[in-house]
Amino acid sequence: VCTVTVEGDCAISYGNDLVIDSASRIPSDRLRALASGVIGAPCTRASLDKVADRLRQTGVFSAVSVVPKEYGEPLRTIAHIMVVDDAPHEVRARAGSQLVGQNFEFRRVVYKVGGSWFWKNPTARADTARIDVDYLRYRREVQLWYSLPWATQNPLKTDIKVYTIRYDQPFVIGSPHVLYEAFQNGMLCSVSGRYDSLWSCITGGLEFVAIGCISEQRARELVFDPRLVNRQIPYAFLEPSALWEQLDNKIDPAEGYRLLASCKALLPFDLSRAVCFKAIVESALYKKIGIGSIAVRLRMGHIFNEDFERVMPIERFYLGGSYSL
Repeated sequence: VCTVTVEGDCAISYGNDLVIDSASRIPSDRLRALASGVIGAPCTRASLDKVADRLRQTGVFSAVSVVPKEYGEPLRTIAHIMVVDDAPHEVRARAGSQLVGQNFEFRRVVYKVGGSWFWKNPTARADTARIDVDYLRYRREVQLWYSLPWATQNPLKTDIKVYTIRYDQPFVIGSPHVLYEAFQNGMLCSVSGRYDSLWSCITGGLEFVAIGCISEQRARELVFDPRLVNRQIPYAFLEPSALWEQLDNKIDPAEGYRLLASCKALLPFDLSRAVCFKAIVESALYKKIGIGSIAVRLRMGHIFNEDFERVMPIERFYLGGSYSL
């Protein structure tokens, strides 16, 4: 149990009566640092909720409670932060199916099976290690994750991922025939954080991409250089993104807006190949009208590349061109 003292009526500060018992493996200094985002903030319900939310977002506690109390003579406000470690290991399984098609005509049932294994708090720093395995009709992937929250004034988080992905591009939705196979193997590191309504993230990494199971004629029809078929192409990439949203309900919004901006730079190790830069802006507007609501979504993007046939198909937009989505 961690007890944090709120001195006086004006601001939150941390005194010497911070108590940690065996309910958590995390050292007291680390817990104090994770809750440091409200130091100097007014002692309000909102500031105490901010502490609780930040601790819950780590995902390593089964219970988090922040309860203000009056204590001592003269009376002062004490905020009791109580945390209980979750079970260190967790396994989740998932399975499902979906009807897919086009023009309001269902053509095929696709399936998904997978599972995840979590190791919570392996280094007693509120960190998490995870393995995800998913098998879909057109996609198979294995991902290894490691997440570590920062002990800073604003909540930040580092994610490290190692992954291998195979994707089969069908000719049309629901078709059993494959147009090409794509293979992605790589690793990335991202730093993300949220400040009020703004979420931002910057991701960088290394990826090996290959396109196979496609004839030279089909490659030319896709405006893809046939010399790159069945070759592992290594790329370094950097992708910053930002999300600004004001919604009344994040799961089922009826009022508000969302704005997402993202760009991705791909730099092949062989500089004779084309450097690719892709930018996307997406916005959504929700307006409540009577007992219902109306939603409008707009998405725009552009690929900046002089040699488009050297851009991997999986990095292109859905409709295939450099100006389309």
